[in-house]
Amino acid sequence: MIYVNHNDYELLYLVEEGCERALDFLYQKYMLFVNKLAYEIYPYGDKRYDLIQEGMMILFNCIKSFNKYLSVPFFAYFSISLKRRLYYLTNKDKYYKRITFLDYEIADMYGSCPGSYLLNSNYMCDTELDVLIYQEHMLNGMSLLRLCEMNNISYNKAYKRKKALVADLKKMLTKS
Repeated sequence: MIYVNHNDYELLYLVEEGCERALDFLYQKYMLFVNKLAYEIYPYGDKRYDLIQEGMMILFNCIKSFNKYLSVPFFAYFSISLKRRLYYLTNKDKYYKRITFLDYEIADMYGSCPGSYLLNSNYMCDTELDVLIYQEHMLNGMSLLRLCEMNNISYNKAYKRKKALVADLKKMLTKS
């Protein structure tokens, strides 16, 4: 750890001079903050990793565009930029979009489409919980946490069933 005793301004100066080790050190330093904020927004699920990746891209952009002549610390500049972007993505429904397996207009054009069985939960689900998760969460895009709150179901149980349904769906789709 060569750059432990350096502050952000010195590290940014070294990055500006072309030092890749200083850039790596900045990435490692702020990775913890990005992980913490992504975990606060999405404590469960794969969307957290998408937010972490988005946060690291924001870090890169902030490093490149930081104006050292302003009286704003780099941490404040990065923190505001990161929070604005991540909250924008989650509030604008970028990560809650529903999964669409089949477009109805295309199905009408071609008649009976071979993938239309995916819209019917009878082919996929054995229990009422599976039907509920498949219909409301996977097809209609309701969050799993909201589904559990509305139906008084344990989140861990629903999350395990969702993982099993996704695994079954992957098997079905790779066989055909």
